[in-house]
Amino acid sequence: MQRLQVLLKTFTRKLEMKADYLEFMDNIIEKGHASPVPRDDVPPPRGRSWYLLHFATYHNTKPTIRVVFDSSCEFGGVSLNKVLLPGPDLMNNLTCVLMYFRKETVAVMCAVEQIFHSFHVDPQHRDFLHFLWFEANDPSKPIIENRMNVHLFGNGPSPAVATYGLCRTAADGEEEYGEEAKKFICRNFYVDDGLASLPTAQRAIDLVKSAQAILVTANLRLHKVVSNSVQVMEAFPTKDRAKYVRNLDLRSDSLPAQRSLGVFWDLETDAFTFKVSLPERPFTTKESCPSSTPSMTHLVFRYLSCSKEERYSSSSYSWESEEARTKPLSLRRSPSYHDDEPVDALERFSLGDTAPVHPPLLSSKGIQHRDPSGTTRLF
Repeated sequence: MQRLQVLLKTFTRKLEMKADYLEFMDNIIEKGHASPVPRDDVPPPRGRSWYLLHFATYHNTKPTIRVVFDSSCEFGGVSLNKVLLPGPDLMNNLTCVLMYFRKETVAVMCAVEQIFHSFHVDPQHRDFLHFLWFEANDPSKPIIENRMNVHLFGNGPSPAVATYGLCRTAADGEEEYGEEAKKFICRNFYVDDGLASLPTAQRAIDLVKSAQAILVTANLRLHKVVSNSVQVMEAFPTKDRAKYVRNLDLRSDSLPAQRSLGVFWDLETDAFTFKVSLPERPFTTKESCPSSTPSMTHLVFRYLSCSKEERYSSSSYSWESEEARTKPLSLRRSPSYHDDEPVDALERFSLGDTAPVHPPLLSSKGIQHRDPSGTTRLF
């Protein structure tokens, strides 16, 4: 109750947050993700219930609120996450997902809508997901007990539950919708983000539509479709496309970079790029340096993106030159790998070597490193 009172005091100072918070709560109650605890419910036995604290967080780059139910908050040295079994690690290897994404010419991204909230919690376990909020989501009414009916972002078991649910749904629909769609859902997803690449635009369209058809059988919506192919994006209704390409003329407007799995994907150049945001604050005496000196982050990326010949050339290279400051940094799509690549080879491939790293050629005989030529390509 004390934390809730602190939150209410914050609302008096931040009216926009209050409006966003109420809208979020109204949304989850309307969808049935949360519901009031009936007054005539028999109280659970001692030690068989838990109250979740909740707070607001905003996305770094978007004005989107997320109300986080804090499963890691402790009381008496105990938290919900400390006693929950996290389940097996069923998530795909992130490096593998990105490598498959850079394999073929036509690439596509998509995402499952509210993946954790798409899986319900067993009714006998919902007493561990109680929280306090206003009756009927009205701040003028009394505070009552509510409970979540679905799995939560931040709960230890949620990733395992969601990943298993996706793969089980795909396996159940394999006979009707095909093996390729099943493999895409089971092999090319990292939590809720699906990434794939195919030789042609039509195959990419067929793959995503088959995946949508499989997942809708379990009330899972696959949306936010975006691709480096305009033909692929035009094949889907506006509501199923990524937010920042919905209102664009795909044939004439510039396509914005898309962010997924921690990287920025430039649709125009089909390259992974980096976006570094440095805080604007005055330098202290120890931090002062000539304004013409580029940042350390820029130096590191310039070093990694230049060729071996550039790095070890006997001729001098000025990091303060106009070329060094303006040359774009990107990781471009490399030529296709062989189709019979071993997945375990991807897991052994490391990007952390100090020597110049070049992507391996994968074959049934193992890893064969690509000879250096031009810009170092990581994917």
